[in-house]
Amino acid sequence: MAFTGKATYSAGATLPEIVEDVSDLIGIVSPYETPLLDALGDALRAATSTHHEWLEDELLPNKDSIDDSSIASPSTETSFDVANGSRFRVGDQIQVEG
Repeated sequence: MAFTGKATYSAGATLPEIVEDVSDLIGIVSPYETPLLDALGDALRAATSTHHEWLEDELLPNKDSIDDSSIASPSTETSFDVANGSRFRVGDQIQVEG
């Protein structure tokens, strides 16, 4: 049977048994995109269920350690190496701790 985008649940006699599947909406979530939060509160998609679930997962870390021994003056340095550069994008603002 082909998947129709609807999933069935046994929620009780007073609740609808067919709900919209949101797995495609939350399948690929990055720290920079929040499609699920954008869809919440939409007047066209009223929440009528009495049982609400919230999925929690950790996003990729957006902090790292500085791995550059050539820094002479940390307060004025504008370019340096980090251990995991893939955690950042060009244009990210950073704050050095310590």
